[in-house]
Amino acid sequence: MNENSAMFVVLLLCGAGFYGLTLQFGSKERVISILFGQFLVYFLVKQVWRLLKASALAYNHDLRKIPGPWLSRFTNVPLKLRALSGKRNSYVDRLHRQYGPFVRVAPSEVSVSDINAYREIHKVGTTFSKAPWYQKLSPKQYNDDTCAVFGIRDHRKAATRRKLFLQAGAPASVREWEPGVVEIVGETVTKIERDLKRRGKADVMRWWSFMTADVLGLIAFGEHFGMVKTEQKSQLVKDVETSIILVGLKLEIPWIWNIINLVPIPAFRRFVGLFDRFEAYADTAIANTRVAAKGQTKTMFSKMAATDTQQLPEHVIRQEAVNIIIAGTDTTAMTLTYLVYAVLADETGKIRQPLLTELDAASDHAPWYELEQLPYLNCVVDETLRLYSPIGGSLPRVPPAGGATLGQYHIPADTIVMTQSSSFHTDPNVFKDPYVFNPRRWESPTAEMKEYFMPFGGSARSCLGMNIARLEILHAVALLFKRCPNIRLAPSMEEDSMKPLEFFVSSPRGGKCEIVLGNHA
Repeated sequence: MNENSAMFVVLLLCGAGFYGLTLQFGSKERVISILFGQFLVYFLVKQVWRLLKASALAYNHDLRKIPGPWLSRFTNVPLKLRALSGKRNSYVDRLHRQYGPFVRVAPSEVSVSDINAYREIHKVGTTFSKAPWYQKLSPKQYNDDTCAVFGIRDHRKAATRRKLFLQAGAPASVREWEPGVVEIVGETVTKIERDLKRRGKADVMRWWSFMTADVLGLIAFGEHFGMVKTEQKSQLVKDVETSIILVGLKLEIPWIWNIINLVPIPAFRRFVGLFDRFEAYADTAIANTRVAAKGQTKTMFSKMAATDTQQLPEHVIRQEAVNIIIAGTDTTAMTLTYLVYAVLADETGKIRQPLLTELDAASDHAPWYELEQLPYLNCVVDETLRLYSPIGGSLPRVPPAGGATLGQYHIPADTIVMTQSSSFHTDPNVFKDPYVFNPRRWESPTAEMKEYFMPFGGSARSCLGMNIARLEILHAVALLFKRCPNIRLAPSMEEDSMKPLEFFVSSPRGGKCEIVLGNHA
């Protein structure tokens, strides 16, 4: 019997007994007071149950050998507090610097920053599976047959679905969307130029968010949302921003999500309803996929259907579209935001000037394949992904039955093992001065640097949209600095405002990145 089942039995027995007695001997007020007392009993029993489980787990023969804060043996509260305040990645990084490459961060959670262990966890053919966390991201209950590829835990099923995405996201396929992407990028940079001239400043974070959402719409739905043109967030993007908060609450404080989901308060119901709207957006993807299959503009899903021997099921398209909406909207926008910030924050011009020189020598309206050949531009992109990876947090995995040995430790089967790219990206033994933004380090990267560089996830389950992301990033950076070579950071941009809030997608704490026109060094 699991925890929830046991608690339900306790609640049912208490309720039946107390309620029966009060109906025979008590008043209505007495019934209410008894029911309230019953809730307190349920809550206390549940906490005692959890305390007993945590105590037993705290002194687990294998886990007790793994170093970490003493309190983390008994509770995950310290980790949750950092997660809720947007400081989880930094907290785990500090623990690794203090305790080493293996750290017990919660009673049944171990964070790993050892490269040999990373290889074992994320290699092709690994016996480690994705943790249940991935399927809890959705407000509804899904399994491997009904969820999006991001949440599939079974390796074989994941490989089958990923094959479709890999075909649709291959460079040859992505190039077919390039003209549409270039058009959206051009309109975006034009709006940035206009703001600089008319208002004296422009918020590039705002414009990159509009741009990447429009590109996402073009690729996933066959039509962009027109956010750059209207200069307004669509309801879709507003829903995405709200959903990220709700998903965080659901993962970190599940009982709050239960209240939101159950209490019939209109404001709460609107929160829950946004996930239904995601499915409505996904229906648009299905409709456009049908049209695209008849020879019109291709969408990602029409390409996937065309490459499979059987038509991609519509329920799969629906879930994948929802997944792309939530996961793909902000990641590229935040990478571009931090890239512009990092280049302009260097007042010496040692970063900006080589970039401008290289772009000046490149063709006007250079295509993607030419931009991919510009060495310094790509060094700047890679350094941004290293130091400001938009998803630098943990990738939770579950060991196989019987557990697994990583380094000198045996990891029990019911333990969550996590790796986060930020810990590898700032390892001082691999990256000299790891917190300094230095694109030159990628001109002659060592084998270790290449292996420790993992902005798009592990090798077995790497990001399926990386080619689309690079297409957007390279075009946006090239066009912005070609047309606006003398931009600089606005006086309003203080260093603290750009420190990342480390939620599902990291973003600046200040919520903006403003630039102005001016002379550069």
